[in-house]
Amino acid sequence: MAKVVKRQATPKAAQKGTNWYLIGGVIVAGVVALFALLYLSLQQPEPVNLLDYCNSNPQRCVFEGDENAPVTVIEVSDYACSACANFNLTVADQIRETYVNTGQVRWVHLPYSLPQFESRSVPTSMAALCIADQDTTGDLFYPFHLGMFRIQTSDVAFQRAGFDQVAEEIGADLDKLDQCLEEGRFRSDVNANLDAVRLAGVNSTPSFVIDGQVYTNIGSFQQIQQLIEPRLGQ
Repeated sequence: MAKVVKRQATPKAAQKGTNWYLIGGVIVAGVVALFALLYLSLQQPEPVNLLDYCNSNPQRCVFEGDENAPVTVIEVSDYACSACANFNLTVADQIRETYVNTGQVRWVHLPYSLPQFESRSVPTSMAALCIADQDTTGDLFYPFHLGMFRIQTSDVAFQRAGFDQVAEEIGADLDKLDQCLEEGRFRSDVNANLDAVRLAGVNSTPSFVIDGQVYTNIGSFQQIQQLIEPRLGQ
């Protein structure tokens, strides 16, 4: 009688074998995902047009002059910047009298802070926007703006005491100012300004933006005049 030899059962794991197609698909998917993330990380953010930015976010900028003026100038200033103080305390009034008050230029203040001055000028920019928020007559922001530059080197600069001192001098409502600052009402707006200015390619102050072009290292009346006059006839 023939002997029956039993065949040993092959373990299931050995029967199934390795699914190389599945492993290959996972590897390919991982490589694609990695390159997609790398590509996104290398993409440059879209540049910001500061005039469009201010028009879309009027609570973050302060507008002076006729909205239909043929020329619009955006001033990017830092309240801790000495060159900004020099421009605003020696030149700005002449520009206002010559161009803004005559309806030829619309001037836009964009409160900003250079990275090295943020601890000082961010709170001051917040205070300036708080004053602008209560300025229903157009008589408060600009005097406060100049006042911040005027006390730039004093012991109360960049502090609540300095904000209150200048606000009281110009007849602003101190209770409204203090409440606005306590709430941190414009902190996110000032931070948004910092991002927008950086994406616009501005990295020094004061800077002036006209027709999307950024002008730096200027600040005399003659230099500003040379930028404005050619555009008035266009």
